[in-house]
Amino acid sequence: MAADVGNFVRTAGSAEFVTQAAPGVAGVFTDNRRFSQSDVIVYNERRWAKLDNALRANMAMIPVDDPEPKVNQMAELPIKFALTVASSSGVNNNDTFGITNINAAFIQAGDVLEISGVFCNSDASTYGTTKFGSGLFPEAVVVQSVTQGVTNASVVVSRGNGNDPATATALTTEMSIIHMGNTIPDSGNSPQPIHYQPAHIQNYCQFFSRTWAMSTVEEPLNHYGKMSMEQRAAMKRKEFFRLKEIAMFRGRFGKKSVAGKDQWLTGGTTEFTSLAATSIDGEDRLIDFGGPFDLDQYMTISEVLGRFGSDVKDLFVGGKFLSALWNHFQQSIVLNDEVSRRYGWAVWELDLGHMVAMLHRHPMYTDVSTSAVDYNFDAAVLDLNYLKQMVYIDVQTRDNVQSPNTHRRENEIFCQVGLWRTFRDAHGYIYGITA
Repeated sequence: MAADVGNFVRTAGSAEFVTQAAPGVAGVFTDNRRFSQSDVIVYNERRWAKLDNALRANMAMIPVDDPEPKVNQMAELPIKFALTVASSSGVNNNDTFGITNINAAFIQAGDVLEISGVFCNSDASTYGTTKFGSGLFPEAVVVQSVTQGVTNASVVVSRGNGNDPATATALTTEMSIIHMGNTIPDSGNSPQPIHYQPAHIQNYCQFFSRTWAMSTVEEPLNHYGKMSMEQRAAMKRKEFFRLKEIAMFRGRFGKKSVAGKDQWLTGGTTEFTSLAATSIDGEDRLIDFGGPFDLDQYMTISEVLGRFGSDVKDLFVGGKFLSALWNHFQQSIVLNDEVSRRYGWAVWELDLGHMVAMLHRHPMYTDVSTSAVDYNFDAAVLDLNYLKQMVYIDVQTRDNVQSPNTHRRENEIFCQVGLWRTFRDAHGYIYGITA
C-alpha cells in the first residue's frame, strides 16, 4: 500500500502547505494549540533504495574520473552464419555458396563447417532430410577457399564430410552453417589470426541534488509542528535516495546542453533491455506476458532470460507479480537468510531450472503506478554482474549553500553517479500480466 501522503495544499498556514524555498512565518501551521500535543513527527513511508543498496553491498562500484565514462564490450566470436547465396552445383569439392563479406572474414581455408539442414551418412553415399534418421547426421564440409566479393563472399568447400561425393544435396539460402573448428593437413601451416575491435557503450553520470532550509525568522520561533533542520534533512535524504533509485530503474539515457553547459541523464535498467532486432539470439528481453499468469509460459520466458550472463538473476518485482509467483511456487520459494540479513530486507530464492531468481519486492512499482497504467505486475530481471554504479561524485552534503544576502540557512545533499550498463542480453523486463 502507498503511504498516506494526505492532500497537499497551497494555502499558507494550513496543514500540509507546500512551499518552495525556506518557509516564512506566514507559512507556519498554527491552527492547533501548542499545549497537550505530541511533538513527535512520524514519517509515513516505506522507502528502500534496494538496487542502490544491493550494488553497494556487492561492492559493484566503479570510481570514474569523467562524467561520460565508456565500457568496452568484447563479444564472443560468432559461430553461426546464414547462407546468402545458394550453392552452385551441389557436387564434390568445388561446391560454392555465398555468405556476407563481414561473416566471411571469420572463415578461412581449412575450416570445418556443419550444414544445418542437410543430413548424410559417414561416407556421404546417402543424403536425407530427417534429423538423425537412419544413421544420417548433419553434413560437414571443409573450406577450400574464401573470396571476397562486392557484397557476398564465395566459399568453395569439399562436400560430404570431406569425401567429395559425386552428388550432394544442394545448399539453399534457408540453411545456415555452423563453425566447427578447423583441420590442418600434415606439415600444414597454422591458420591466419583473426581479430576484431571491441565495441564500447557510452554511459553518463547524472547530478542528483535535494536541499532543505529554514529562514532566520522561523528559526527562533517555537510553535507546534515545527520541523527542525535535522528532521528536514532526514526527510530530504529519504526523498533523495528514492528519486535516485527510480532513475536507476526508469531513467532515460541522454545528454543535452543548456547555455553551453552539459546536463547528463543516466539510463535506467528498463531502457537497457534488448529487443529481438538487437539481441544475440533474436529474442526479445522486453517481454509482454500478454494475459493472466501462466506457469508454462513463465518457464519458457525464464529459459530466454537465463541464456546469457550469470545463472543467478536478481528480480526486482512489484507486489502483484510476487503474489502471482507465490500462488504457483509456494512450496518452492524460500527466504534466503544470508542475503536478507546482508541487504536488510526480505530476499526470496526460487530455482527456475534455467536460473536462480532472487526476488526483491520493490515499492517503486507502487510509486509509479497510476489509474491508467499499473506497474505492480512488472518485474525487472537484472544480472548484477553486468550492472554497477559509477561514482563520479559520491553522496555527500554541503552546509550553508544559501546566497550570501539571504536570511536563511540552506543545506544540500548531492551526488553525481550513473548506472554502468553493459551486455543487454543478460537482463530482461517482464510486463503485461493481467489479473
